Amino acid sequence: MIKKIIFTTIIIISLITLIFAIMIISKDDEKTKMIKSISTTTPKQIEIIKTGNPVLKKVVTSDEDMKKIISFIQNIKVQKKSNEEIKGWMYSITITNSNDEKHSVTLGMIANFDTTSYAIDQNVNDEFQGLYDSLDYNEIDPL
Repeated sequence: MIKKIIFTTIIIISLITLIFAIMIISKDDEKTKMIKSISTTTPKQIEIIKTGNPVLKKVVTSDEDMKKIISFIQNIKVQKKSNEEIKGWMYSITITNSNDEKHSVTLGMIANFDTTSYAIDQNVNDEFQGLYDSLDYNEIDPL
């Protein structure tokens, strides 16, 4: 009888542990939620604002170019959530989907995906600069 109670208790504890583990693993971070949302709808356009003197903006409308940008965003390796406020940024990317939903990504010392900030490798900005330069769109004054 005692063996049966111990066995049942172990099974119950194991199931509870498994449920909590699954909940933790399946909980999406803000970047993952945003990427899923972007991936399930067709982007209408992507606006990229680049800081500097002068501040410039490109409005990307080609499906091929938008796929490149979204792929780049999907592949950004985030290291951990950051509590730092955005003090400076290099790129502000706004993705508008066919439902007119907007998602924003800000790249600088940290990456901000909609409302959550993450620490990133600083080479991300250099890599995005290469992508930005390859986009054949007029640069306009965003103001």
